[in-house]
Parts: sequence; structure tokens; C-alpha cells
Amino acid sequence: AAQLTVSETVSGTDQDEVDARVDARGDLFIADRVGDASAPQRLARAARSGDRQAEVLVPDKIEDVACDAAGRVVTLRAASALPDDLPGALRRYDRDLVEDPGFQAPDLADGIGWQDRLTVTRSGEVVLVTTHEGGSLLYLAADGSPRGGSVQDSLVPLPVAAGDVVDVASDFEGSIYVATASEIVRLGSDGVLDTADWNPAQREAIVAIAADDSGVVLVSCQDQD
Repeated sequence: AAQLTVSETVSGTDQDEVDARVDARGDLFIADRVGDASAPQRLARAARSGDRQAEVLVPDKIEDVACDAAGRVVTLRAASALPDDLPGALRRYDRDLVEDPGFQAPDLADGIGWQDRLTVTRSGEVVLVTTHEGGSLLYLAADGSPRGGSVQDSLVPLPVAAGDVVDVASDFEGSIYVATASEIVRLGSDGVLDTADWNPAQREAIVAIAADDSGVVLVSCQDQD
């Protein structure tokens, strides 16, 4: 951290969340918007030094961003009034922030929406939370197609409600971690589900999680005050 240099400061904010993810090279991908609701949003890549190296204006208000080991970035916007409008909400960009025209997410069945959280495995699989059966993980291949051949065959039911999910993460081995305010669920690469209640003293709620290459889960919490 002592070697990190702040290369620029952008004035103004609409006080929306700013999301960011670090890839295996140490590059930081940032989604932010400065201004009112009509202001364009930017997706940027900053180097380990803090210098911004690439930037692109994006058409949507990004709710979550994730990246794989190759530096490919996937963005997700909020669910619209059309629950099956996932193709327009999920986009993939390369490391230089050029959108991949070959990436195409599938339409979801009527009545299935998604939670505004996703993760990307090291191999490039996209995993997001849907409202199917109350809460399920949807696995998509690197090109956006359903991993199981169809949406129905690519869904894995979760023991938590989609509306309660606050964050999703993946580790080196492909395990997926899903967090609510007080619980963490792990879906192993072998398909085994584990759950753990997490409610230590002096902490109000989980707000974000991440997993490192050794499977250690890092938890960000809100204090009771």
C-alpha cells in the first residue's frame, strides 16, 4: 500500500455504490458514475501502481463487476421490469475494455429474475444468483451460453433466498460462496453445499465477501454502531 500512488481525483458523486475487482495480475477494474442519474457510467482499468490505463463509457448503471484470471471483465446491470432480459444486462469486456461481441447471455424463463450480484471463476465461467425456486445459482460458460446446455440444466438451488444475497465470490478451485447478512453458503466444485452461520459479537451484518486462492474467505461486516 505504501507504493500505491493516487494518480487522479474525480470531483462529484451521485453517491451510488462504486464496485471494483482485482484480477490475478493485480489490475483493478472499477465501475463508477459521477453526476446525476443521466450521467454516463465508466468502466476503467487501473494498474497496480494506481494509474488508470483504460476506460470506456458503458450504456448501463452497473450493479456488479467481476473478472477472471485472464483479465476478462463481466458487468451486470440491475434487473429490469422484464425478468428475462438478461442478454442486455450481462456484458463481457476484454482486458482493454473492448466489449466481446460473441458473448451472449441466454433469455431466462418467464418469472425468473436475477439478484444484482455475480462472480466469475478463474476459467471464465459466469455465476449469478437467480430467483428460480426462491434462490438458485446459474452457471454460464465463457461465451455466455448455459453451461448445462439449457438454463434449466444450468441452475443449482440454494438454501437461501435470492433477495437475501448480499455478495457472491469464487475461489481458485471453483467453489462458489454466497453470503447473506448472517450466513455464508459454499457450493463446492464437487456439487456439495455447506452452510455456516456467521454472527460474531459487535457485528451487525455481512456486507461483502471475497475468497483467496487457498480458499480463505474474507468477510466485510457492518459494525453495530
